[in-house]
Amino acid sequence: MTTIERVAAIISWGFAGIGGLVSLVIYFAAGMKAVPHMEASEAMIAIPLPVVSAIIAVLLLSSCRRRQATRSCLLWTLPPLCAAALSLLLVFATWLLHPGNE
Repeated sequence: MTTIERVAAIISWGFAGIGGLVSLVIYFAAGMKAVPHMEASEAMIAIPLPVVSAIIAVLLLSSCRRRQATRSCLLWTLPPLCAAALSLLLVFATWLLHPGNE
């Protein structure tokens, strides 16, 4: 991987980490009894960071596949992809399973 690709991978890791933390905050906020109803716009706050992280990771992975350097790229791109997928799953599950959203 080139230096630019590594910097992009680190940015992807950062976006996935921050997006995961925001997803956890939304999850904990929805679990509070003081929140009777959760609007969709409140849950959507955590969506952009994991999506951007996944897009960067997929672009890096596709650029590495063109050069046949997939093994080193998988080590840099697979964890942000998994973290982004898990944080998106957490946001959607939180919003769908919130007691006020019937």
